[in-house]
Amino acid sequence: SFFFIFCKKMQRTTLFLISLISLFSLAISLNLRGNSDGFEFDPSDYPEALAKDAVYISDAATCNLSHVRAWNCTLCKNVPGIKEAFVFTHKSSLDTTIGYVVYDEIKDNVFITFRGTISIQDWMTDLDVIRVKFYNTSATDFRGYYSAY
Repeated sequence: SFFFIFCKKMQRTTLFLISLISLFSLAISLNLRGNSDGFEFDPSDYPEALAKDAVYISDAATCNLSHVRAWNCTLCKNVPGIKEAFVFTHKSSLDTTIGYVVYDEIKDNVFITFRGTISIQDWMTDLDVIRVKFYNTSATDFRGYYSAY
């Protein structure tokens, strides 16, 4: 019982940290401007409303998938411009990767979201760090991530 509660708290913490890192990356990518001295960050351009929507949308990955599809879970209601979600899954030999695509009709934004690591099987996939070629290119990826996506 304690382990289950601990894991649930860890899931939320992990998703929250992933969301923060993603939003920070988004903010930096949107706000870097080139000049002769390199790049500078302009905090006045930070898209706070977009960042909040992204957090709500990514947190909805913890909700029941039928509610996410209909976009009517508790977290989903925080982004009213979305009417439904296209949920997709990919089954690998170890786990199932789940994600969804949503369109905010009010703000004209599209979001692609992947559910994070929430099970032991997911962790096993994440820890499979043997390098494999990405399709027929010279690029490589971790075998676990490659098989999941």
